[in-house]
Amino acid sequence: MLKMIKGSQVPSPEILSQGYEMTDRGLTANVDADNIRNIIEGFLDMNRGLPLFLFIEVPANIKDEKVIGETEDGYVQLEAHHKDVYYLDGISSEGLKQLLEPLYDILINDGLSSFGVGNPHGEEVGKYKYNEMILFSGELPKYVSLFEQNGIFRTDKLVTAWDTFSCETPGTSEKYSDEEGRDIYIIIEVLKEVGMYKAEQRED
Repeated sequence: MLKMIKGSQVPSPEILSQGYEMTDRGLTANVDADNIRNIIEGFLDMNRGLPLFLFIEVPANIKDEKVIGETEDGYVQLEAHHKDVYYLDGISSEGLKQLLEPLYDILINDGLSSFGVGNPHGEEVGKYKYNEMILFSGELPKYVSLFEQNGIFRTDKLVTAWDTFSCETPGTSEKYSDEEGRDIYIIIEVLKEVGMYKAEQRED
């Protein structure tokens, strides 16, 4: 059974397990909540000596969306959903490790946001909704050990949380706050003080 992050719930976690598959985009994996940090830090270790970046993606403010109606339950209906994408550039592997150390709890367990790290060669790894991690690289074989040493092995058909959802059995993603009341939006404001900037807003 896949150990979910605190901000996400799925209808059938017992049919999900760790694993990865190769795709046209790169490598997609189910990763236990306890292993997400290991994958991020392993990528950082493999890219020592390069100027690296951190990215965070969060849902756009409702003021930036086009509201088209409201459901009987009072939920706002939007024409489309967008996300704001933030970057912090030019940081060493060790610098990013130090920066991320106190932030992992929120970055990993928030159910609405995504985050990840990358290098200037177009390689990056990120944690996305429902414990999905995606690695982009033109040299995927060199990163396979990063996953397999954490018990994440290749499968020909990866069953992700998205495969289990239906109108009757949806998944839920929620904003996560730590014991001090900090959430992902507070983290972004803190990181802006050291150079994080909003790069774009795009459709989710």
